[in-house]
Amino acid sequence: MVFAYAAVVVLCILDAVLTLDLLGRGGEEANPVMRALLSSGHETFFAVKVLITVIGGAILLRLRALPVARAGLVITVVGYGLLTGYHAYGRSLHAAADIGLGS
Repeated sequence: MVFAYAAVVVLCILDAVLTLDLLGRGGEEANPVMRALLSSGHETFFAVKVLITVIGGAILLRLRALPVARAGLVITVVGYGLLTGYHAYGRSLHAAADIGLGS
């Protein structure tokens, strides 16, 4: 479970970096709460996003004796993995378009 927690934190950081990259390319944040937080600046967005994940993941890790907490941690890893894959795919499409491969 410690590995799952570490994976969640790493994937969260990667998600935040890819989100900021997407925003720099004209994209939008899908989460309305995070979208509102962006008005406070990219640094605040990044810090709050990671802090929420670190705290939430730490709670799940602390409660890992409970099946629901273990399931929550696994679901979070899978969810962040899928989201990161989606971001990476979108980033590759933008990169291909930037060098003229998409036309």
